[in-house]
Amino acid sequence: MRSLCRSIPACVDRQPDPHRQTRRFGQRVLSGVRALLAVSALAALAVSNHSGAQTLTPVNIALTPGGWGEVKAVANGYVVGSAFAANGERHAYRWSAASQTIRDLNPPGVTGSTATGVNSSGEVTGFYVDPADPDNGDPPFIACYWAADGTFTSLGVRLPWYPTILIADNGIIGATDRTGHVLRGTRSGVWQDLGTVSGSSGDPWLTGINARGDFIGNASGIRGDYSGSRGFVALASSTTLTILQSPGTTSGPPFAYQNEGERNIQLNGINDNGVVVGTYWDFRSRYYTNYGTDAYHNSHAFKWTAEGEFVDLGQLGTYPVPGVNQPNYRSFFASATAINNAGTIVGYSSTSNGGGAPFIYDSTTGTMVQLAGAGNDFGPVAINDNGIVAGSAGGQAYASVVIAGVRTYIVPVFAPQYNGTPGLPLMKGSTFASHGYPNDFSVQRAWAMGLPSAPPPATPPVIFTRTTATAEAWKKYTVSFIPTQSGDYTLSFNVLAGGPSGDNSILVDAVKVATGATTLLTDGFETPALPLNGYSLAAAGTATIGNWVFANYSGILDGSPPNWGLDGQGLGSADGTTQYATLRAVAGTLSTMKPLNTLTLVAGQTY
Repeated sequence: MRSLCRSIPACVDRQPDPHRQTRRFGQRVLSGVRALLAVSALAALAVSNHSGAQTLTPVNIALTPGGWGEVKAVANGYVVGSAFAANGERHAYRWSAASQTIRDLNPPGVTGSTATGVNSSGEVTGFYVDPADPDNGDPPFIACYWAADGTFTSLGVRLPWYPTILIADNGIIGATDRTGHVLRGTRSGVWQDLGTVSGSSGDPWLTGINARGDFIGNASGIRGDYSGSRGFVALASSTTLTILQSPGTTSGPPFAYQNEGERNIQLNGINDNGVVVGTYWDFRSRYYTNYGTDAYHNSHAFKWTAEGEFVDLGQLGTYPVPGVNQPNYRSFFASATAINNAGTIVGYSSTSNGGGAPFIYDSTTGTMVQLAGAGNDFGPVAINDNGIVAGSAGGQAYASVVIAGVRTYIVPVFAPQYNGTPGLPLMKGSTFASHGYPNDFSVQRAWAMGLPSAPPPATPPVIFTRTTATAEAWKKYTVSFIPTQSGDYTLSFNVLAGGPSGDNSILVDAVKVATGATTLLTDGFETPALPLNGYSLAAAGTATIGNWVFANYSGILDGSPPNWGLDGQGLGSADGTTQYATLRAVAGTLSTMKPLNTLTLVAGQTY
């Protein structure tokens, strides 16, 4: 029973998990039939196509060549905001994806305007500077509406500083006025006062509107009573606001000595079915650490409906409270940032190693997993009905999209330095937009582009499977693969646990992928060497260990300790060393191990 992988495409050996065996390894060889009957697992080699990044070309949005511009809102086919006109004034604009043209919306006799909302018909809402308003320190902004043909209508309402006026596909308009009231309006300027956000201490602001005219927003809280910020929902079917407060815990853990801050809440998105997503916080509590004092302040990703109330979406992982010896308490953070009409939610969450990663949540199954292909530095802000996710990466250094598991940086040649403003980029349907700077940071430039109408279909993995028969002999595993299309491919090893024990592992001695005399990949797990019993992986997500990456892992990757006695059992070594890697699947989960780099394969070639 020998494991040899000297000049073959790939090698996989499998055995019951050594970490779970109480007898010496030599006993495993003698009782192999019983051991394999107990685990009944599958070891496989999967080679799946890795689609390349999309070719996406942004276009500059400006009223003057190379002029300043900002993006404030998008609809499917339209982008709106403000830009400097030739006379130096700041004018509202609407850009059309269909015609690839920009329209100056500034009304005659007005010295400045900004568009803040747009619907799928090209109707626009925003505000203009009242030329008759004296400069008395109050904001001189008045709400307005532009029809699809550009016709301007003043809506009369005086607005606060930094106003946002949104418009739904059915023409319902949402706004807040200078006195802190939330308003619902019509295209002709008929307003309904929905009241103030009770308990708030500052001006409310809007964060989203859906096709039927439900809109959401937030308002800061009264700090003195620890009540925290509020969220509000203005349902199109209601004449009053629904006020949302954090349902988080009202006190800190036993090791905290005081409550320090509010149970805050933030509403981030709403879909056309009225499902709201956002973040709520537990009380912020002060506690002593090894280095002084710190705060314990968990946050929760949630969804909310008028019928079902709050649903906590969970987290990708939790981690020990830093700085204290409290093994029974775990910290976490999670935020839901966007939802599409299928109920798929994206956001960001803590992981079990204390870091963070973007997630995607399936409302049908109630499962949260790491967003494939995004990278841990990707912050999602939008997801469309085709499943394309928009966000920023590299500490908000790059606008990015994730399409079918592949992240693509959007770097306009005229504005390669991303603005990094929270909430950007914006995406609705196939329209994607943001703003940034040229390399000299001289002037901010707005841009937009179209996205694929649907993500490219995923190529299913090609699975090469060893027999699952019991008493399988140790031997080399060789397969051939002829790709049907050229491109970048990913080699991976999977373990699917099953049987009564719910536990299984594979031994990998050496891996080689070659075509003819050309070697594409070779790795014997010696450089860098895997530590002996060095890693315990117990949460969904990704991890990089040596030259290998784990995806949706749950298990262990180890170097082989000398006391396993593999050579003594006649297994030998394919590459002249005694180093092996062990991958274990736990409790029925699927562990995937793949090298850091993809393999470029040519259609019709044998590998």
